[in-house]
Amino acid sequence: MSSPIVGVRKKKQDIIHSLAAEINASTKLLCFDEFHVIDVANAVILDRLFSRLFELGTVVVTTSNRHPDDLYQGGLVPELFLKFIELLKASADVVELVAKHDYRLTRLHGAEKTYFYPLDEHTASVLEQCYRELTHSAPLKPYSLKVLGRNVVLRAAHGDVALTTFDEMCRQPLGPADYLKIVQAFRVVVLSDIPRFGFDNHDEAKRFSTLIDALYFHKVILICSAEVPARELYDENIRAFFLKRTVSRLIEMQSDYYLR
Repeated sequence: MSSPIVGVRKKKQDIIHSLAAEINASTKLLCFDEFHVIDVANAVILDRLFSRLFELGTVVVTTSNRHPDDLYQGGLVPELFLKFIELLKASADVVELVAKHDYRLTRLHGAEKTYFYPLDEHTASVLEQCYRELTHSAPLKPYSLKVLGRNVVLRAAHGDVALTTFDEMCRQPLGPADYLKIVQAFRVVVLSDIPRFGFDNHDEAKRFSTLIDALYFHKVILICSAEVPARELYDENIRAFFLKRTVSRLIEMQSDYYLR
């Protein structure tokens, strides 16, 4: 008779194999864009899930900003992810697509319309004025969104325009579900007080990156204030590679091309 611990582990294994079988039954080609891993739980699950998918013959195509060896760069307990990296390199053809330029950065026009710095009284006043103009001087009062039984509180909102702060969005325990709710509810987000990212606010940087991804993919207009220009938004010594993509998107979101 197996011990309770063994029984629990087998059940988890069966769940993952069942998920792989369900995916394979309906999908023969599985594509991932911007593939990266920042969560230790996902790192543990990926090896078992992808092993089974490959065994069942599912074809997987991914794009990423990183070589497989760097997919989990800076994550907790990296040794838990090594087995998956070896599986990926053994099962996939790794192709480097080299480009001299990030073409998102060539479409810059009108950065001063939506991104303001530094963080001072004048910038705060400009951002508040932007919100008032977009909402016809709607009153500034707290606004709550219900997400999975919880309340996500914003500084203010009116119609399809939201006014919020970096503290509300990234220093609270929010995640993708919260940000998805926000981008579905609003066409314009006015976000204040973005700090420069370093060693002391790595978790907040991850949340900020997830928020920007959500805004970007849903073509939400972002008007924001920050401590420094976008190109200086993070300390390159922290090796947070995801922030390079975030800054690139943040710059594109200031362009006439994006705003159109």
